Amino acid sequence: MVSVGKDGSTRVGTMKQEGIMIDAVSSSDRFMAVYLIPVGWKVLGAVILWVLGSWAIRVIGILSGKGMRAQKLDPTLIKYFDATIRVILKIVLLIAILSIFGIQTTSFVALLAAAGIAIGAAWGVSWRISPQALFSLS
Repeated sequence: MVSVGKDGSTRVGTMKQEGIMIDAVSSSDRFMAVYLIPVGWKVLGAVILWVLGSWAIRVIGILSGKGMRAQKLDPTLIKYFDATIRVILKIVLLIAILSIFGIQTTSFVALLAAAGIAIGAAWGVSWRISPQALFSLS
């Protein structure tokens, strides 16, 4: 406790309650330094990565759409490929953000790889079974 004397001098006194308050303040400082500040930096990094990644995905989508239009692809295919590219890149961005927080993403990546193999196999089977169906849509 700081007290001011009649002559204007200051003196520091110690009280039992001040010791508890000082310990409480120092424990909250330790809590902030150990937990909140590192998490805050991770959240800030994740937000920055999300903003920059979303901007990059938008730019890549625009450029790929322009390239496909220049090649005079069917507008339906352009929309399909554009949506596919954006979804794949958003998933990659989400996995990158999860890895910032220390979440193990190898199981997510393995799951996506298995899904990709299954989708690729299904497309291959449908191509062999009825190629006429693919050409009748255009």
